Amino acid sequence: MEQIFSFTLASANILAEFAYQRYATPATIPYEKRKELVLQALSPQGILYQDIICLQEVDSNDDLYLTGIKPELEKNGYDHIIQQNKRQCCLIAYRAKLFTLEHSKVFQLTNQRGSGAKQCIVATLKPQQTGVPVIQVMSVHIPFPRSRNTQQEQLKTISTLQSHLISSKASLVAGDFNFPYSPSSYKKLRTIFNPHTWNNAEEEYGVLTVPTMYIDKQPKHVDYLFYTPRPKQGQLSCEQLVIKPTNKKDLIRMDATRNKTTYFSDHASLIATLTFAKQWHK
Repeated sequence: MEQIFSFTLASANILAEFAYQRYATPATIPYEKRKELVLQALSPQGILYQDIICLQEVDSNDDLYLTGIKPELEKNGYDHIIQQNKRQCCLIAYRAKLFTLEHSKVFQLTNQRGSGAKQCIVATLKPQQTGVPVIQVMSVHIPFPRSRNTQQEQLKTISTLQSHLISSKASLVAGDFNFPYSPSSYKKLRTIFNPHTWNNAEEEYGVLTVPTMYIDKQPKHVDYLFYTPRPKQGQLSCEQLVIKPTNKKDLIRMDATRNKTTYFSDHASLIATLTFAKQWHK
């Protein structure tokens, strides 16, 4: 197998500031401190400082984005895409020296009752390296369910994602699925992201039971990274996957539990290394 191009990707729901102020345990982290932690994560020493960055719950009309995230990305050599003047947007950033943008699209997801709208985004990135195929990257935030039949509602929404992708191109779908892992629920999720055409990075590395968020005081895995291993132009593989922070107690708690943390969100971050190869063996 011939390796031709490797890149890293980070995905994180950074927790929208208005949601943090409304729902988080009071005085968990003051705003200025949390802003500092987000910018540290995006800095050259931070966990989100990767070749491609997929963020969720970015408020593009508030201070954290306008005076923090946006200038930090630009300073560090990234171009990025986000819908302007909206709450809880998805964002995709990419190193300008490695990729150029061919196309991008913002689309909206809602739950079955038509509420809880989330802004998602897909970008087609062309690697600067000659001969490497384009990559479709989707940053996803699935609306939290509002009906009793939550699993069916979530699956119906998730099933719409692939309609925004071109099946013949390499694809990465990363983000907050708001879909807690269990063996039975994951089996249903895999009916949508069919194992014959999609790989799941957490499944490959045996970390599907590692919590990425607390729901009703219970640690759950709700953030995922799916990718197509065999686009027509070559093979895409995940060489490494890390979930940070490694201690679930460092996540901000969105319930009555007080906790001291030096992490910026209620969601853990997924950090992956991926590689394209020109050839593969059947």
